[in-house]
Amino acid sequence: MASQQFDAATGAHMLGCALFDAGKLPQAQWAFSEGRRFAQHDYRFPAKLAAVQYEMGKYASAIVLIERALSLLGVQSRGPTGQNLYCSLARACLLSKNPKKARVAISQITSEHDRHSLEQSLVIIEAIMTASQNNNQGQGQNLQSLYPDETMWQDVIQRLPKCRARIEDRVPFLPITKRHVRALVDTNSSLLQTDQEDYSFLFVDSGDARDVFATLSSIGCMVEQNQFPSTKHFYFTLVDPHPASFARNLLMFRMLTDWATESQSERHLTEAALAYILASQLLPSWAYGRLQRAMVRVSYELQKDGPLIMGCFCIDKTTRDSISSHLGKWQDHERYPFTTQEIFQMTRWLLSQRVVSDDYNPEVPPEPREVCEPYSLDSLYFRNSNFMLPPWDVVKEIEPEIVNLGREYRSALDDLEYSTGNLNSTRCLDFTPQEVARHLFWYVNPEKEGKLHWGAFDYLVSFFSTTAKWFEKMQGKTTIKMIANDATNVMELAALHLLGNDHPPIPDRYDGIDMNCLPDWVGGPMATFTYGIPILRHDEISTVQAYVSLSRNIWTTQDQFLTEFLLLADRRAISDIFTTTLTERSSCIEAKILSMEEFKEGGEFVMMPEPFNWVRTKNNPISWDKIMPRDELVKWLHMHFLKLCLPPRRNKFDGDFVFMSLNMTAFFRLITHLSRIGYPSHWLSEVLTELHSGQISSQARAPELALATKSEVMRIRPKRDVFIEPFMGEFRTHFAIWNRLLRFGILQNPEITIQQVDTIREYRQRFPSIHDGDVLNIYHPVITLVLWNVSLNGEIPRDGLRQTLLDDEYTDPKYQGISRQIGRVHIISTVKIVTSSMSVSFWFANEPIQNLLSTGDRWEAWLWDINDWTPKFGPARVDRVTLIHGEAWCLSGGR
Repeated sequence: MASQQFDAATGAHMLGCALFDAGKLPQAQWAFSEGRRFAQHDYRFPAKLAAVQYEMGKYASAIVLIERALSLLGVQSRGPTGQNLYCSLARACLLSKNPKKARVAISQITSEHDRHSLEQSLVIIEAIMTASQNNNQGQGQNLQSLYPDETMWQDVIQRLPKCRARIEDRVPFLPITKRHVRALVDTNSSLLQTDQEDYSFLFVDSGDARDVFATLSSIGCMVEQNQFPSTKHFYFTLVDPHPASFARNLLMFRMLTDWATESQSERHLTEAALAYILASQLLPSWAYGRLQRAMVRVSYELQKDGPLIMGCFCIDKTTRDSISSHLGKWQDHERYPFTTQEIFQMTRWLLSQRVVSDDYNPEVPPEPREVCEPYSLDSLYFRNSNFMLPPWDVVKEIEPEIVNLGREYRSALDDLEYSTGNLNSTRCLDFTPQEVARHLFWYVNPEKEGKLHWGAFDYLVSFFSTTAKWFEKMQGKTTIKMIANDATNVMELAALHLLGNDHPPIPDRYDGIDMNCLPDWVGGPMATFTYGIPILRHDEISTVQAYVSLSRNIWTTQDQFLTEFLLLADRRAISDIFTTTLTERSSCIEAKILSMEEFKEGGEFVMMPEPFNWVRTKNNPISWDKIMPRDELVKWLHMHFLKLCLPPRRNKFDGDFVFMSLNMTAFFRLITHLSRIGYPSHWLSEVLTELHSGQISSQARAPELALATKSEVMRIRPKRDVFIEPFMGEFRTHFAIWNRLLRFGILQNPEITIQQVDTIREYRQRFPSIHDGDVLNIYHPVITLVLWNVSLNGEIPRDGLRQTLLDDEYTDPKYQGISRQIGRVHIISTVKIVTSSMSVSFWFANEPIQNLLSTGDRWEAWLWDINDWTPKFGPARVDRVTLIHGEAWCLSGGR
């Protein structure tokens, strides 16, 4: 019997080892478990099972099994086998941030080399854990929480922008997004099947609030039809970086509230004033008078101390004060409002100067027009009701600043030269009332309702009268929270449950999220999946709705769109890594578009005119069979890193409205996401430490094509050494900052030294003052700071900087030193630009900056547009006068 058990154990051990070497870990685990049944006192089986658990990233189980194996070894644990087990035990403890057990294991290691390497990692992890414990004890937090250092998270979110900088225009304005309005809930929503006490919705970059109005109306209609129980409460969270947008929104909500108690004639006035507020840059005196009444009431409400204003709005004090400031400026109107008659007379004069085209037929009722022609529906309606919306020509005459802004904005978006002064419609914004009206209705098509002869005013008034009707019924069931902040910051704070304590409490998990056109500016679907998906309330039911506005004409398939931003060619891999998939409804839309004859024949039909909705598949770690193989993961992460550092050059005039907006923080957020969903920590640790060395052995290359293709991301290249030193100053700085936020410990390479967070400071580089007329309004977040050593490198190559930084098979030998040597150039993607003072702030380790300033070399600073790889500002000298030291990252209290 003993002989049979020995043979069974031996066979199981051999099988398990073969399976382990083949990478079939679940099968190897089964084989070793079977062998352990026949040889319970054989140390090899718990040791081998520990190796399997370690490789799969299950370090707690590996620790228990190693300890069992060591106990079975007894006195033999001082031998080579025991020493290997102690090293494995120490690594598992370090990776799982268990410094106490790690110290005990390291004390048993006799090899000085092994012990020294592990002690380096232990010292850093102990310092991180101590600082985290101090912070969390001060805040009453649990040290074992999912995110161990909440104070550090708040610092990172608020201090480090998630995207590259943009050069902001100096003229503030309130844009209307160019897209059709969509309600987050309709009669086909899966939410109708849930049984919950309340529903919560998030609207990001909600400046014009049209989707909020549409969703309120849709819910109100469904409540009246008993599709939603009347006892439910609805929470709306609106996020916008501009408090001025909320000032306008509150005025519109105030007027919608007043509408419920007004007479019929008063309602007409309110509806007309609302139309002006949303769709026009100019207000006649009577509309401005109605707006003034609303401003007085809203200003009064904002001064109250209660938790809610106007009965349902939750707004923090800082945002209230900012809104009040905007309202005060609007009430102190410097330019007396024009009368309707004056606007009409000016319109007639301007139109008389224009030549009416030969094909104009006043008998054919058009859809809302770009301008009000002499015999258009709007002009005719004006004659009958003393009302007219000002056309674009009037705005050009009266508000030239708005026109200049519009011209610059559209030029920046469309990359076109407007030599004639004629403004084509932008892909991003609606500037005229007629454009706004065209995109208002979310489920009603007025033309199909027999309203073909409507003008822009009719469309606008109908929208607001419908909204007012349903808002009246929904007010007692609705709480609306307004947050003036960057939308991605708010979503990340929500994921961490750090949005603050509201009174009344407002959920930070959402049944529906309207991303608006935000992904265009913050990384496409990468932003949708990493910020939106984690804060959905339900798997398979709650949805994220996202649009494409800047580049919708580029994508012929959804897969092409996803491949460019995610660098994944397989939809299943996307679903596994980001735990998301299209809703059934969006999948049907996608299939329908792909089946259209225009698409099959290679016509001009595009995939992205409509929003696509995504759901979370599950909120748990993924199973091992769905984990990307290690070699593929390393290549994929290297591809992302190289694309962040060296995005492809895109010609301005190719019509490629795709931007590499993400900065270095995106890479560390991707690492954090992979750790959260279950990727082994020692894989991720090794990727980070190899990058930290400034040299990687990789099958990945910096992107060659303007848009990534499936064949490109799947291409297997020969492995070669790639040098990345120009980007290491920023990477090492971020490594020091993010090290405390990672859910795992770093196994430090003894040949590198990871900097401590207390060596990080904020710096501000000044640029020469420039005239307003010389400012290029760059709205896309594509600006990168370049610090260039002229003494070592010579003059910066204005037309070939990317080729200078690139290290691949085709690199010119004369440039190789720049990519391989420290102190030649620093490329910094995570910066903030203050246009008014022309200064750029960034966080950086102190040592490389001091080396830069003390060597006597001549350094220059440049602002570079990395979309087309051209300089925008510079050079500015870099010395102790222009490069100003700011505060240290760690101010006090161990932070």
